Amino acid sequence: MSRKILIDMDDVICDFIGGVFEVVGIEEEDFLRRVPALDTSWKITSLCGIPEDIVWNMIDRRGYSFWGNLKPLPWGMKLWKELYQQYGENLYVCTSPQPTLACYSAKVEWIWYYLRTMNIILCPDKTLLKPQEALMIDDNPAVISHFGENGFLFPGINNSKRNEWLEFRRNPSKALDIVREWIKERSRV
Repeated sequence: MSRKILIDMDDVICDFIGGVFEVVGIEEEDFLRRVPALDTSWKITSLCGIPEDIVWNMIDRRGYSFWGNLKPLPWGMKLWKELYQQYGENLYVCTSPQPTLACYSAKVEWIWYYLRTMNIILCPDKTLLKPQEALMIDDNPAVISHFGENGFLFPGINNSKRNEWLEFRRNPSKALDIVREWIKERSRV
């Protein structure tokens, strides 16, 4: 396969939402009870019940330490490593950083530290990317809508595939299986 494969960082490889929960003092179980699985693009406001600007201010105050200390998801490292073994230099981390130097630099260092790659696309607006040139794996429905058949909505706590995400928590290898199968299907097209 010569087509590029782009894989989102936040909530596909690393636990951004878990970091937000920690900052605002929300328990995951409380979130799961209060917020339904979403079919559309989500905002932090709808996740936390706190005005979005206040949440971002809380994150910004932590700066580099917030972004640099995000934990890999239970499947994140294995997903990256196995896809990289198969697709090598055609695999890129594609992430939408917040407009702060702390966020940009921490994301790049996080990717290098955990994934040992500089195949990084920092793109604040992924709809600027050309969907016909790459396959996109992302948890954001708006990004996947832009990529159409070349986009795979990765299951997330924050999207309509929440039940699959919960299954990944119980069995992390399922994440790799489902992504691998989708890529195989797309490479036949």
